[in-house]
Amino acid sequence: MNDSTHSSQIGTASNSSLVKVILLLSLCLCGMGQVEAGFQSSNFSLTKSVVSASGGASQSSNFRVLESVIGQSSSVGESQSGNFKSSGGYIASIGDGDNDGVLDNVDNCSAITNPDQLDTDMNGQGDACDADDDGDGVDDGVDNCQLISNFDQTNTDGDSQGDACDVDDDGDGVDDINDNCQFDSNPGQNDNDGDLFGDVCDTDDDEDGLLDEDDNCPFVSNSGQEDDNGNGIGNDCEPEDEELCTPIKAKNGNVVLICL
Repeated sequence: MNDSTHSSQIGTASNSSLVKVILLLSLCLCGMGQVEAGFQSSNFSLTKSVVSASGGASQSSNFRVLESVIGQSSSVGESQSGNFKSSGGYIASIGDGDNDGVLDNVDNCSAITNPDQLDTDMNGQGDACDADDDGDGVDDGVDNCQLISNFDQTNTDGDSQGDACDVDDDGDGVDDINDNCQFDSNPGQNDNDGDLFGDVCDTDDDEDGLLDEDDNCPFVSNSGQEDDNGNGIGNDCEPEDEELCTPIKAKNGNVVLICL
């Protein structure tokens, strides 16, 4: 082998090494600018870069990730698409810290198992890790309707459930949906005038246009309010008009009224 041939081989080897180094630097610099948001370059340990100068193209397995943020080890070709993200030649491991089947980057409670991802107030925090599930400003620990917003905490019957989530607000044994007085206890459901409002919560029980408190016959319709004897009881609801009745003493000594 002559000196010129030997020099040529050395030059070729040097050129090949130089190409590898240039390509390696180029890939590293370009790749680092393409790492997706949320992944810092300091989170990864990259090694064993293999650059092929053949044809001027690099191969897809340029990098091997030894350790990601959560300490999982994976190499290109062994990673599963559901567990890893890649960008610009970098492969980032995405974990499931609470083992609920939802990856941490989309898990609304990444440290607490909640496979259903329920988020009642839609604030980005799942109910499993949200201190105020319904977002009404009252912490779940003292909220009488944990999953229904009721900042005023109204509780008509004084049980453990607020009216907003109680199916029987007045505690009379009749569900609100069927109760003709939802907030006033009336198990008998009496409704004198048939207007679907129970007597205990109806302000005009005989539907004569007069409020019960001003009506001299609250359960008998008498819009004229006639009261011949002036005793405060309307003629229409007084058993007998006392002015037309005569007291008579019976043989047994009892006094009875004989009315015309």
